[in-house]
Amino acid sequence: MIRFLFNAVLVVFVLWGAVELLGAIGFLSGVPGPAEAGPVSLAALEGIGFGLVYIITAIGLYKRSPLSRGLAMVLVIFNLLGAVLDLAAKPGTINVLWLGATLLVPIVLFSAPIRLEFAAAKTKGKTA
Repeated sequence: MIRFLFNAVLVVFVLWGAVELLGAIGFLSGVPGPAEAGPVSLAALEGIGFGLVYIITAIGLYKRSPLSRGLAMVLVIFNLLGAVLDLAAKPGTINVLWLGATLLVPIVLFSAPIRLEFAAAKTKGKTA
């Protein structure tokens, strides 16, 4: 069961990265986005940056890199803040699901079997 949840966390990070990258491509293509608050180039660069960070984090989690686990927690903090604020502003199913997916990440990454896998990968990396 925990293996399935860990794979779900990987998919969540890949999807968050894809959404950010596709949003950035949309900004660069001139597709109107939700409430553009600044220059289009800045929003596009932000989307490309966060999209790449999410996807790199997903790859690092797949390879059991301890650094990616820490980066995932930092990204979860930002997502948690965004999910709570969106849920407070516009309660709805999508925002509840976003909050649920965000809360799933630390629950899975701090579970005992997953922590042991990351610890084993860290020791294996030091001995190689």
